[in-house]
Amino acid sequence: MRKNNKDKKKSKVIDATNEIVSIGGGYRNRLKPRTDNQKEYIRTIAENIITFCQGVAGSGKTHIAIGMALEYLIDDKVK
Repeated sequence: MRKNNKDKKKSKVIDATNEIVSIGGGYRNRLKPRTDNQKEYIRTIAENIITFCQGVAGSGKTHIAIGMALEYLIDDKVK
């Protein structure tokens, strides 16, 4: 069920050194990297305009990319 817009709170991307990225404060979803490579991927996305990533199936590439994209969209960092 979707919450009202007034219930949405803006959230910030937490520094990858803290190992947790909050996605859409109102939804209380958290993205936690499970490996050092995922942590590096989150840091790289946060520090660069364009990031390319390759890896084996199931390594979390798409999950992390979508989570970061949602975070930036909710916080109006991208249009």
